[in-house]
Amino acid sequence: MTNTLMGLGALKASISPAAIIQSVVRITRDLSHELAQAIELTETPKWLVQAIAAYEIRDAPYNTVNPAVGARGVMQITPITAVDGLYFAEKYRLLTAPVQAIFQKYLGARWPLALSYARKRSAKGGSLLAGALLHPEFNILMGALLLRVGMIQHQDTDGEANINKVVLQYNRGFTFGHKLMTPAMRNADADTVYAIAPKGEAKHYVANLLAPNAVIDQLRKKG
Repeated sequence: MTNTLMGLGALKASISPAAIIQSVVRITRDLSHELAQAIELTETPKWLVQAIAAYEIRDAPYNTVNPAVGARGVMQITPITAVDGLYFAEKYRLLTAPVQAIFQKYLGARWPLALSYARKRSAKGGSLLAGALLHPEFNILMGALLLRVGMIQHQDTDGEANINKVVLQYNRGFTFGHKLMTPAMRNADADTVYAIAPKGEAKHYVANLLAPNAVIDQLRKKG
């Protein structure tokens, strides 16, 4: 197989690894509690949560809203993706009491209703979650849950999570994620995932995060 990612020097340079690592330093300094808590409660690898959060927010304010797609906060989550995340998190028994306590902290009496909408995958749940997603504690926990769900859904034949597919699903959402679950995508390497990624932003996302010596590679080696 041609090593496509190795040949994408210009594309990888669109956001330098150094810039993303600088973002890792910033969020680890500013949001150490929120990161540590989300990692512990969801059992998602530290390097994965750090990499995605750092790439998504970079040097923007932590309550940033992308007006083009409505993505919000540190890990740039759309309200409807958060609804889907809650649906799958409950399905995979990830909504433990401590996780629910944090969600209830920001939603108050609306939490049971938000969960009810999530069970139906109703867009009405998105309107309830939109404001909470601007808070780093809520946002990072939700982002870590989305990644953990992806790790459960995308396992290779050895039972290990396929991080390449997890990363692309985080970018493209759960509907696109179904395309990553076909037999042909089992054990998919980064080149294969890059090939299936839609043109434009999704390919940049994969290249900037999954290419050799990119941010995930660097953070994973550090442990």
